[in-house]
Amino acid sequence: MAKKPTHKIRIGRVIASIWERDGEAGTRYFVTFEHFFASEQGWSYSDCFSGEDLLSLAKAGDMAHTWITRRRNDAKQAA
Repeated sequence: MAKKPTHKIRIGRVIASIWERDGEAGTRYFVTFEHFFASEQGWSYSDCFSGEDLLSLAKAGDMAHTWITRRRNDAKQAA
């Protein structure tokens, strides 16, 4: 995967990071999810979500899907 995400979406404390990988079959997209919270050491990140995070997680997933779909459609129109 790329060293940095191609795009990030933040909803509340939830972050969806979209990663791009080019291959023989074309560009593929992958999404990772995390949430951040305050800890004694400062801001920490986790891939474990509480019940309060679930709506933000779902919305971030939906927005990531929309972003990827638009990116693919733009690539098809440019070809």
